[in-house]
Amino acid sequence: MRNIYKLSCALMFSCLSAYAQQDSAIVAKGERLLNLGYGVTVKAKESSAAISEVTGEEIMKSAATNPLNALYGKGLGLTVLQNGGTVWESVPTTMIRGLNSTRDNSILVLIDGFERDLSMITKEEIESVQILKDAAATALYGLRGANGVMLVTTKTGSKKKIDVSVNYEHHFNMLNRLPKFADGYTYALAMNEAMKNDGLSPMYDQTQLDGIKNNDPHYGNVNWMDEVLSKSGSTDNVFVTLSGGGKIVRYFSSVDYLSYKGFIKPENIVDEYSSQLKYSKLSIRTNVDVDLTKSTLLSFKMSGMLSEHNRPNPLTGDLMSMLYSTPAAAFPVKTPYGDWGGSNVWTRNPVAEVAAKGYARSHQRLLFADMAIRQDLGMFLKGLSVDARIAYDNFCEYWDNYGMNYAYAVPNVSNPSSSEDYTLKGESTAASFSSSLGNQWSRFNLWGRVNYANTWDDHKLNVTLAASREQTILNGQHNTRNRINMLGHVHYVYADKYVADLAFSRNGSNLLAPSQRFGNFPAVSAAWIVSNENFLKDVAFLDLLKVRASWGLTGTDIMPEALMWNRKYGWANGYILGGEYNGASGLGEGRLPTTDMLYEKVAKANLGLDMSFVKSVDLTVELFKEKRTDMLVTPGDISAVLGATNAYQNIGKVENKGIEIGANYHKELKAFRFNAGANFTFNRNKIIEMGEEYAPYEWMKATGRPVGQIFGYEAIGFFKDEQDIANSPKQNMSTVKPGDIKFKDLNGDKIIDEFDKKAIGYSSQIPEIYYSVYLGVEYKGIGIDALIQGTGNYSAIASTASLFRPLTGNTSISEYYYNNRWTPETPNAKFPRLSQGTNANNFNDNTLWLTNKSFLKLRHAELYYKFSKKTLASTPLQSAKLYVRASDFILFDHVDVCDPEAMGISHPIPASIQVGFSVGF
Repeated sequence: MRNIYKLSCALMFSCLSAYAQQDSAIVAKGERLLNLGYGVTVKAKESSAAISEVTGEEIMKSAATNPLNALYGKGLGLTVLQNGGTVWESVPTTMIRGLNSTRDNSILVLIDGFERDLSMITKEEIESVQILKDAAATALYGLRGANGVMLVTTKTGSKKKIDVSVNYEHHFNMLNRLPKFADGYTYALAMNEAMKNDGLSPMYDQTQLDGIKNNDPHYGNVNWMDEVLSKSGSTDNVFVTLSGGGKIVRYFSSVDYLSYKGFIKPENIVDEYSSQLKYSKLSIRTNVDVDLTKSTLLSFKMSGMLSEHNRPNPLTGDLMSMLYSTPAAAFPVKTPYGDWGGSNVWTRNPVAEVAAKGYARSHQRLLFADMAIRQDLGMFLKGLSVDARIAYDNFCEYWDNYGMNYAYAVPNVSNPSSSEDYTLKGESTAASFSSSLGNQWSRFNLWGRVNYANTWDDHKLNVTLAASREQTILNGQHNTRNRINMLGHVHYVYADKYVADLAFSRNGSNLLAPSQRFGNFPAVSAAWIVSNENFLKDVAFLDLLKVRASWGLTGTDIMPEALMWNRKYGWANGYILGGEYNGASGLGEGRLPTTDMLYEKVAKANLGLDMSFVKSVDLTVELFKEKRTDMLVTPGDISAVLGATNAYQNIGKVENKGIEIGANYHKELKAFRFNAGANFTFNRNKIIEMGEEYAPYEWMKATGRPVGQIFGYEAIGFFKDEQDIANSPKQNMSTVKPGDIKFKDLNGDKIIDEFDKKAIGYSSQIPEIYYSVYLGVEYKGIGIDALIQGTGNYSAIASTASLFRPLTGNTSISEYYYNNRWTPETPNAKFPRLSQGTNANNFNDNTLWLTNKSFLKLRHAELYYKFSKKTLASTPLQSAKLYVRASDFILFDHVDVCDPEAMGISHPIPASIQVGFSVGF
């Protein structure tokens, strides 16, 4: 859809009375506490930091089983991008305020105050998710805060009678946007055409063409996607919670069981095992709070997970690669004589790889455990308290592999007609068992805090001092990570109008060079609650008007390589030594050491506006600017004669800036509830310095352009004939023929080469525009919830083998390409001529393959019914709800032939319909 961007903007601005996903601007909940971590909390209406929040209730509206996938379009400033290529549910890419580095942009995720993987818990356990964006919120994390922080708080009990809830849902998963490849006959015609275009003899004779067309079992005419992948899969999820408590003890416990069945169609040939894509997980959580005395609180939280993942013996990504690249005409699934089909060119039969190669199964074990004790020392000094927390996490993964092999039949004549015309290759073997240890790690955390909070006259003061120690042990050498952090935070409010905050941390990390293992990270911020001024107190419609600003420093200890400050050695190329002139290999110098290495720093500035009026409309506007300095880059290459790789240097700089707008309209009138809104984020970054090599022309430079900027040639059409080629600048990539892409000569030297590449499109790593629109309506228990999410200013190069780059490297060809290829009869086609060889002229990065990756997608829509208390009065139930959801069902984009979020060879992203119920006792 060419008007997708205009539609996106129209939707966003039409709903600007919109939805900030419980953002910190929402004044109706201004008394709630925002969490900055390390026990530091401030009231939302008094916060001077840029923090957005997603409640557990909003997360539960998503059908995703992975909590990260429940965050699409939620949390102002949070970008969540779906990925293909997984077995049961993709782990998305998450970023806060876009990119500010050419290297690592991963955010820090903390669960209950400790670094943990959010995909390892269930969304039903989550009380809230807070997104820390500016320096006022992230300076406390120092070397971990450069890319933003996500704080996840799990649920706890309350002082009320026991509550039991049971939730069950069944997912009907469906594959959509599967690429369609040409059938065997069309592939054979395409291959003959390509051979002719390349000046070669046809590959398929008329007998073969007729056999393929007429489905002669001696020839291949196989839709491998249909043979291997089923169109439907399923997920079952059961979740049970138990919560409650009394004056002394409060508790929250949950049990979650998830079972997923994937999209593999062929039955395995051995009954004793299954090669289906399957995933099952059992998660258990217990959170307990105990008042040991009136002034002493003990908290204990523990979460455990057991999972099992089953798959065909080939890796899933490898399986999809076979489905993309194996042509329909390569060979039949089986020969007429019962043997697996095969050939000397394509030696792997996709169906046999699933059904006759065995399976692999992983077993994962996870434990998250932490304990905290808080002591109120008000008996000595009013407002004084101390805390101590300790945590131990452990994860391990074991693999069982049952591998076997199969024999396949290769025709030894061009037109086989009997079993004697085939030769068996390979060997069919029984399954053999092996096991191995996969990923394994453990993490230990310990931290303590002293807090002083008091109020007198017009003054409010909250002071926190804390220190933490973390050790993470990973597989392999040099993989023990030690970090310490000492921090302080001062929060001051005067007359409920003027807010000032000071944050400071001093971090140390063994990932950094010994001389630079500690860094200091200060931040200052302030807020003016204008609506509390006397001149606005009589403005009845205005509930809140707050202006805030912040500035500070954060950093990162994530290095491109381990031990970068040391000299490195590795295997070198061979040398001719001795009188017999024999080659000999040995050690050689690797990357040169980085001397005087510094850690990377990010200066963050933020200006925010929070408004609420008529008790129904909430608005947040954020302007931000970040500058990353001392970024580690490798400036240019050095001569290979020296036998070394250039050292990283702290000379890189990236600037990132943008605007965020979140708005929400909410209204309740007796039995009617309405909520609508939107989030809109625009980020634009620029590389200021990256040690780039000399470029003779400005259009060749990456410096001054966004991170992930695509470079390529500007396509200006196809060569019409030999005369057109003779009259055009010479293209040095490869010998060109009519139907090949013609490029623009940017420097006017009559030669097309690397000096004619320029910046094209936008970044391929992240969209500059990220937005969502939300709508929720409920009347007398009947309700609708929907969330659409989209992107803009987002580019990609369409380079998927077979789909956009067919035939080369013995691959297949898509229907889309074949129907849009250049021929002498179709000179204005979309794609260049067919070619069976490596065509460096056509298949490079250029504007013909430049794709607008922007999209608008229905993330979820739910229709539900909540039974009234009157209806349930005669039952033991306190609540009951029935619902139907749809996820990822509607997509508007420019790619058409595949999902823009899964471009490339990857497992397709499924759409899903869920039916479920929840009851409470």
